[in-house]
Amino acid sequence: MQCRDYYYYFDHGREVKWTQILPQNTSQPPPVARDTGRVVVEALNVITVRWSASGTVEKFVKAPVVIEQMGGTWNDKEPLTAVKM
Repeated sequence: MQCRDYYYYFDHGREVKWTQILPQNTSQPPPVARDTGRVVVEALNVITVRWSASGTVEKFVKAPVVIEQMGGTWNDKEPLTAVKM
């Protein structure tokens, strides 16, 4: 399986955007996003993203704050790992 990097920007309004272009400024949303989704934070640090254009669902479990990392799945199948930049 090929590993690809995707860059997500989570905002305070529980919206997320993604791009494959490494952001120059991680405090700003990407100038061009490939898709936008809605974020739901559930109990036990579970974060669910539902993407608008594709309808796919990603679920992450946030690790302790010290690590700043999440592990999850794409459509309950493929594994995902997220690391705070």
